[in-house]
Amino acid sequence: MSATKNVANNGPSGYEWEYARKDLGNTKWQNFKLFLYNPETGEVLNRTPKSWGGIFLFYCIFYSILACFFAICMSVLLQTLTDEYPKLQLDESIIGVNPGLGYRPMSPDPEADSLIWYKRHNNESAALWIDQIEDFLEVYKDPTLLPDNAQQMDCDFDNPPHMERVCKVEVERHVGPCTSAFGYGYVAGTPCVFVKLNKIFGWKPDYYQNLDELPDDMPVVLKSYITHATTLNASRWHTVWMSCSGADPHDAEAIGDVDYFPQPGYPGYFYPYTNSPGYLSPLVAVRFRNATRSTLVNVECRAWAKNIRYKKSGLNREGSVHFELLID
Repeated sequence: MSATKNVANNGPSGYEWEYARKDLGNTKWQNFKLFLYNPETGEVLNRTPKSWGGIFLFYCIFYSILACFFAICMSVLLQTLTDEYPKLQLDESIIGVNPGLGYRPMSPDPEADSLIWYKRHNNESAALWIDQIEDFLEVYKDPTLLPDNAQQMDCDFDNPPHMERVCKVEVERHVGPCTSAFGYGYVAGTPCVFVKLNKIFGWKPDYYQNLDELPDDMPVVLKSYITHATTLNASRWHTVWMSCSGADPHDAEAIGDVDYFPQPGYPGYFYPYTNSPGYLSPLVAVRFRNATRSTLVNVECRAWAKNIRYKKSGLNREGSVHFELLID
């Protein structure tokens, strides 16, 4: 009797295990409909409404607690961040303390990589590069495009930027023929490339202070310029110098004469970069006056300061930038 009683208490089929339940002879479609809804037991998907209600309540409570925990963690994280400066700076950041160089224009074709290639005296061929430079310099020419009503001022070594103001970068004056009026030299076959020092928050240059500190591998032409410039104004020692040359001996022959406007370097009053509204990186317009025609010239531009490491490597280049120039 006890065994019969135990069996009788095991569900409507009277079987303790579901797989032992007797086949009722239903078709697959009938079994599927019973799975969706069983009118005898009121089950939906093999669960009673009470069971579904318990599951729904559990997950509501579970995800509510999880959402609250996430909100608390996010709130704590946001308290440590600010739009004014990065949490990790200099040595603690991924960027590090060694700024590199960037340049414009850059090829829009990924396959062309760093190649600047066009036909001299061909307006259509030159227009691609001229338009890129125009787009890049747009914010330099029109400060109203900058956010937060940027307050720019004319700076000099004797007139550094005042509190809450930034130095203006002139791109129409003091840049010789590297202006929009001259098509940045592209049609004439003397193209200009604008080179900038990449921004690193809080980075301060360690300047060369005298001629004896200038490195042996610094170009002779740049050393001569520094000698003359610092003799006239000793404050100009506070400059991050820059030079462009052929990457290899045959490139050095093909590159021809190189001019720098307004000077071969970046004035120290632009540093450190502190994310001030309206700050723009200073530029050097590099003009290639007579590069050999129909010859691929590998150009390397390098920044010079005591705390800028130089590493000539295709993948892990430091303190410099590389591009190719081809004028047909």
